[in-house]
Order: sequence, then structure tokens, then C-alpha cells
Amino acid sequence: MRAAPLFFGLAVLIAGVSLSASRPRAAALVDLPRAVPTAKLSQQVGLTEISVEYDCPAVKGRKIWGGVVPFGAIWTMGANPAARIKFSKDVTLGAQAVPAGTYWLLALPTKTTWTVMLNKSAEPIASERDYKPEFDVARMKVSPKADAHQERLMFSFSELTDDHASLNLEWESLRVSLPIQVNTTQQMLSSINGLDETWRSFANAARYMLETKRDYDAGLKYIDQALALREDWYCLWVKGALLAAKGDFGAARDWAVKARDLSERVGNGAALAPDLAKAIAEWGRKSGHPDAEARVLKTSDGAPPPQAQASNAEPPPFAPQVLKEPSSKETSTGKDAPEVPASDPPLRRARLRHR
Repeated sequence: MRAAPLFFGLAVLIAGVSLSASRPRAAALVDLPRAVPTAKLSQQVGLTEISVEYDCPAVKGRKIWGGVVPFGAIWTMGANPAARIKFSKDVTLGAQAVPAGTYWLLALPTKTTWTVMLNKSAEPIASERDYKPEFDVARMKVSPKADAHQERLMFSFSELTDDHASLNLEWESLRVSLPIQVNTTQQMLSSINGLDETWRSFANAARYMLETKRDYDAGLKYIDQALALREDWYCLWVKGALLAAKGDFGAARDWAVKARDLSERVGNGAALAPDLAKAIAEWGRKSGHPDAEARVLKTSDGAPPPQAQASNAEPPPFAPQVLKEPSSKETSTGKDAPEVPASDPPLRRARLRHR
């Protein structure tokens, strides 16, 4: 009688082991690369940010043009959904004005020409049946060009200036470029027309006119307005550079001397003093009256003086005629430097590095 319970318990144990062995183990999760990865591209052009989001299909030995991408059919310029392009400010695509915003980027390719469309549909466009031409905001024709093999579809920017960029699509052995014009000049002039009554705003406007060589007389007007609000040594230097740009080197030298004397008096321009001294010497030489007082602050071994070495200023390039902008610690009060970042596109020219 005692053997029955023992036998029953042993049977239950064996059944439990059998069920456990037959139950499938949880599969381990393994991350695999996407067959069609996504990409994001962003570029600052002047004052406008342009960004593109798209998929990157691969060639994989297939016939792309006239095959994977049929001629005469709407293509999403990637995979699904269509590529998207965003403009932070109004632009011009080809000859058509495009308001700031986000758009679907589509194409109708043929063997010889492509028609590229920007479409503002509120719904994603994944195929030709989703495309509604009434939502197009711009259309332009472009000609594809032969290019080196590109395994995965890729967008890129080229031919960058403050006012222009080309957006390129490259895939397989073809390249298509879309010219995009931005409105940097109009945007800057609009900002200048709305200047507040602070000296640095007018100084920045004068600097822009000098840097871009657009209108030196307008630059002189703005710097005079800055000086009327505050006689800062940096503003004096800007005025000298504007006069030098107009060819009046004698007056330019005189204003630069005033800038040097004021910076030495307030004692916070040592890091830029060698460059200012070089400007004085250069403009004096070009005027036919070299400045005997022009001094380059160096020690006997040719190194900058200790005060200049101690400065952490790394001013951005400013303009022709040996002109640079001081950091926020190098103005006459040490607070109100022109608020223009060193990466601002209009300030990339005439690089005269300060080390």
C-alpha cells in the first residue's frame, strides 16, 4: 500500500521534467542592419538651414535607371516614404520661390531629363498613387550626369556660398543637382533696417558691409551710428578698415591710431595689438606716410608679451586690410562685443589667424 503514493509522486516528477524539456527556449534578440538605412543631412547656407531626410537603398547588382527606377513614373527619390526636405527660411528652387517649410521630394526621371517636384501633401507619399500634383509648390527640370559608382543612394551639398547651394543626388552611376538660392542679402538688409539702438548692432552691420564688399558707404554710415552711441576702440578700427577699403589709406591709418591709443588706454586690447599695429603700418605705407609710431608688441625674442599670451581670445577672421574682431573680453568695457559667432558664414573670408 505504501508503494502507490511513492510511485505516483515519481510519475509527476518525470512528467514535469518532460514538459520542461519540450518547452522552446526564448530566442535571443539580435540587432541586424537595416536593408535600407535612413540618413539625415543638414547644411547652413547663409542664414538658412536646409535639411534632408531620406532612405539609402543599395544597387546590389541591379539595373537602377530604367529598372528599379522606371523611366516616366513618379519616384520617391529613395525608398518609402519619399525623401523630405526642410527650409528654415524662404528659398528659390531653380526660378521658383519656395516658402520656408517641409516638403516631399519627388522626381519624374527619363533617359535625358528629370522633372523634380516639391510637394506639400499632409500625408506621406510612398508611391505614385499617393502623389497629388495639385500640392506641388515647385517643379524644375534638370539633366542627369554620369558619375562614379555610388552603391547606396546619397544626397550631398556642393557649390556652397552665402547665397547658393547645390543639392546633389548620387546613385549607381548617375548624379543630379538641384540649384537652391537663398536670400541672405535681403535677410541681412531687413535685419539691418530693424536695428535697435545699440552700438554693437550698428558695428555688426558695418562689419557685414565690409566683409561682403557690398556697400562701404553704408558701412561707414552704420559705424558712425555705432560711434555716436559709444566710442569703442573696435569701432574706430572698423571705420579705419572701411576707409582703407575705399582707398583712403591716410584717413584709415589715423582712425587705426585712435583705436590703438584707446585700446592701450583702457588696457584690454593687448591680444590684438600686434594686428592693429600691422594695420597701422600697412595703411601708413600705402598712404605714402609710414607711421613712425606703429609698434608691433613683441619681446626681444620675438614672442608676444605676457599679457597677450595670457589672453584666451581667439577672434574670428574679420575683413580685408588686416582687421579682426576682439572677443567679448577685449572691448572698452569688457562686456559689449559684437555678437557675431565665429562660424557665421559671412565672416569666413580673409583669414589672418591670430596665434
